[in-house]
Amino acid sequence: MVRARLSRRIAFWIFLNFLVVEGIVLVPSVLRQADRLGEQLREVTNAKLEWLVANGQAGSSQELLEAVRDLQEPAMVKAVEGAAVYRESTGELLGRFGAMPELAAEAKGRDGAAGRWYVLSGAYDAAWGGVSLPGDHLLVIRHGAASISEGLRSYILNIALIVLGIAAFLTLITMLVIHRLVIGRILTLRDRLQLAGTAFSQGGISDPERMLLPPGQADEVGEVEEAFNQSLLTTAAEMTRRRAAEQRAQVERDRAEHLLLNILPAPIAEQMKRGRRTIAETHGDVSVLFADI
Repeated sequence: MVRARLSRRIAFWIFLNFLVVEGIVLVPSVLRQADRLGEQLREVTNAKLEWLVANGQAGSSQELLEAVRDLQEPAMVKAVEGAAVYRESTGELLGRFGAMPELAAEAKGRDGAAGRWYVLSGAYDAAWGGVSLPGDHLLVIRHGAASISEGLRSYILNIALIVLGIAAFLTLITMLVIHRLVIGRILTLRDRLQLAGTAFSQGGISDPERMLLPPGQADEVGEVEEAFNQSLLTTAAEMTRRRAAEQRAQVERDRAEHLLLNILPAPIAEQMKRGRRTIAETHGDVSVLFADI
């Protein structure tokens, strides 16, 4: 099956199509996984903020920023890279530190449910406001997305291995089916055509029945096989008829030549066979004998 050029070409395109389709499906799957990883990162920070609010450490905007700055300690949330506090009702910037988050206006009024992953900058911004914080505050924290990127690489690698395995398995199964239904029958037909051509070039087939293809399935390849069988039988019968006609013609030629030699001398008969119609010879000295026997 693998040695057939057509099989290799079909297998390549089937495998490539599986990869393209799986790749198209993989993109939204990766984005959903990124959202899940970002949400996990946000939940860790959210748990710390809830503890700070519950203990009264985040009353004013400056206290809120100082509390978030303390989250940068290794024992707290190492991924925090910066934060900004806005007045939620007006969007006024009240304070900030570290890397400036990009998520601000679109997070307004989300009641602490906003979060966005910035792929090119390698950061994840999460926002808290409304019922999540005291006062008229909107807090946006920028997290380093190293954990998200690492999780996505592991996720993509696992999915890629699964996709390759599925694509290889489905390609193999598909090729086995195609080989059984099409490729194998085409190769058998090719071999029979070569044998028939060799036999006809050597004078014909004595037993054409043994070279016929078995009855195929009711499909296009089966129609080609049936056409081959009919053509083989017709050609063999025509060659047999021609050989018989040639043999009869040879017998007639031998018979005509024998009769010609009984009538004329061999040199004269030979000249007549060559197409010469006027046959005359000149002799310088001739004697004529008339005898009554």
